Amino acid sequence: MSIALKQEMSTKISEQTNDRIRTTLPKATVEETGFHDLESDNQKTEVRIGCGGADERPVLTVRFGPGVPDGPATTKPNVSSVTGQVLIEFPIFLAHAWGIIDCHAAWGDGSITTDDEGTVTVTAPIDGWESTLEVELWELAASESRRSTIQRVGEDVENTIAMLPMPAVREIGIERGGKTRVDPSFHCLEGRVVLVLSPTDATREEDKTGRSVVFAGPSNSQPRIAAGEIAAGLGGDAALERGESVPMRWVVRDGDLIGFVVEQEDSEV
Repeated sequence: MSIALKQEMSTKISEQTNDRIRTTLPKATVEETGFHDLESDNQKTEVRIGCGGADERPVLTVRFGPGVPDGPATTKPNVSSVTGQVLIEFPIFLAHAWGIIDCHAAWGDGSITTDDEGTVTVTAPIDGWESTLEVELWELAASESRRSTIQRVGEDVENTIAMLPMPAVREIGIERGGKTRVDPSFHCLEGRVVLVLSPTDATREEDKTGRSVVFAGPSNSQPRIAAGEIAAGLGGDAALERGESVPMRWVVRDGDLIGFVVEQEDSEV
């Protein structure tokens, strides 16, 4: 069953003094979905951000109930109730990589869906979000893309790496013995989630989302980054859980490495 949210309101996504990032579910949504029953054994909660909204707005999706899988930690928010309000605290990487701080969850433009098992899905486009990515990605991909994979290492899906194409890594100025950190960010392009890796001088302590490029393999010729949270942001964690790898295509533009998950319709591009 799917219904539109009744209230015409939004709530701010704000960063607290303790660096936590949270928003509030509207009272009408809480009452309509039963989200206030935080003590329920079935109250597993998942939060994701994806694409497909109007005007390339990202869409916040909150799911709770018996059908929510355990999933990666980066999709698990902290949920609490304070004076009758339900607060959703976002995973740090998710919030920073999507750049949603000080944006608003537009609940009035969203919907509520309940499946046969009683799992509830609430969606809300994110207002105030602006992408800095200006690129004709599909034209670039048709002409100059490189390929690699995101893959699980061992049994734990959290232990995941993204292999990066060496020529593209060198093209953005990443070399062994030199600058080796990148700052990941997510964007929406034609309804697809796109990952941008930007070289950064920020240290591990300064950057909440940065990743170190590690050179491994024969002659240290295979650059890679830790990618458990990145894979979840790209929607690739389900494939990793099945023991599959996630195929990626990459292009270089304006000093950044831009990647997206290969889907069936991309095979002829």
